[in-house]
Amino acid sequence: QRPFGMVQLGPDTRLEGWDGCSGYHHTDTALYGFSHTHLSGTGVSDYGDLLVVPQSGALDLRYQPLPFQHASTGDPLAEIAVPGYYSAGLPGGVRAELTSTERVGRHRYWADPSRPFRVLIRMNHRDKAYDFAVRPVAGAGVSAAAASGAAGRSSAASTAAASSAAGVFRAEGHRFSRAWATRQKLFFALNASVPFVLTEPEPGLFVLEFAAGSWSKTGHLDLDVALSSTDTEGAWRNWTAETRREPTFNDTRRAAALDWERELGKIEVQGPSDQVVVFRTALYHAFSVPNLWSDVDGRYRGMDDAVHQDTLNQRYTVFSLWDTYRTAHPLYALTQPERTNDFVATMLDHYVLIGRLPVWELAANETNCMIGYHAVSVLADAYAKGYPVPLKAALRAADSTAKAAVFGLPTYRTQGYLSVEDAPESVSKTLEYAYDDWCIARLAEAA
Repeated sequence: QRPFGMVQLGPDTRLEGWDGCSGYHHTDTALYGFSHTHLSGTGVSDYGDLLVVPQSGALDLRYQPLPFQHASTGDPLAEIAVPGYYSAGLPGGVRAELTSTERVGRHRYWADPSRPFRVLIRMNHRDKAYDFAVRPVAGAGVSAAAASGAAGRSSAASTAAASSAAGVFRAEGHRFSRAWATRQKLFFALNASVPFVLTEPEPGLFVLEFAAGSWSKTGHLDLDVALSSTDTEGAWRNWTAETRREPTFNDTRRAAALDWERELGKIEVQGPSDQVVVFRTALYHAFSVPNLWSDVDGRYRGMDDAVHQDTLNQRYTVFSLWDTYRTAHPLYALTQPERTNDFVATMLDHYVLIGRLPVWELAANETNCMIGYHAVSVLADAYAKGYPVPLKAALRAADSTAKAAVFGLPTYRTQGYLSVEDAPESVSKTLEYAYDDWCIARLAEAA
């Protein structure tokens, strides 16, 4: 992925369990495929959208993990993972390479051009998909429906008939799912370097079949998958804008490396090499989230499930605030000035749309995970560090959030603390509410 990017394209090796929340564990030696969204550092599982499985040779529709060349094997096709790039060898002599722009996952597959090759797109992966579709898009340019702003909504079952025998280069669709985020809406636009025929052999499983020999000149085929929370038109705009800046896979790989070098170089450290490695790795993890949520034109899906637009501030998602208010957001305030302004705008927008600042927001859903209302800490810290936080709006949002009738707050406000008889986690809630209220007091003092 790019720093704080919308796309987190990578391998999925686990479906569940504490160690599988991100979908990947470095000790695993088999993978289900490559999905385009992942969480990092959470204790609850979600994401894993649009699982893509490259396959050479005979068609195999089974949903099972595939052995891959793990980094520990020392094989020439072994796993490689560096900021902005991933590669691994798969069964059938397939080599997969992955990189991304901010909003587009870019795949490159090397395979024997004399053998049939296909890409499976599995909708029923990890969280529950309750609505989905993939439609072929005719023509060399963006679909006429996308260009007109009124995409057709043909059923998924009609994809085989719609795709001509000669194949198409493009497809589009959506995946709506529920898990930790109970209403996640994801739209995508797919562009391939060689034509494919699209079929749906079983509900929720789509196959892009590439004719043998169609990529013999290069030895590889490329596949781009652009994401959006708004609609397929937004996904196509994201793809057009970002691949225009970086036309090829190698352009994006180089640009991603430069992006990470720039971000990780914002802090200079000296010390033993192993300590520097630990520091840089931690900084990489810190700069992976929150994730970009708005399209290139400023449109985004809000907490009210409607599409809004802001051309001044980008919107972000994955605000794991109980985990990040103490140290990560203060670090962002020092190292990410533009994004900190965007984080503040996003949080205040949440209040406007649903009447509360975020607690633990994910994909425009409030999970209400953990305790406290630590968005007020982020707002107060940003103001203390000189950011142009709109004080009246911030104070109104913070005060309203503190007065919500949830999580023992009415009792806390009445008696100044919570006892074990009042609410679970009473001591922790009392301490965290008290700190957040101190932050509100500083905003009030400043106002």
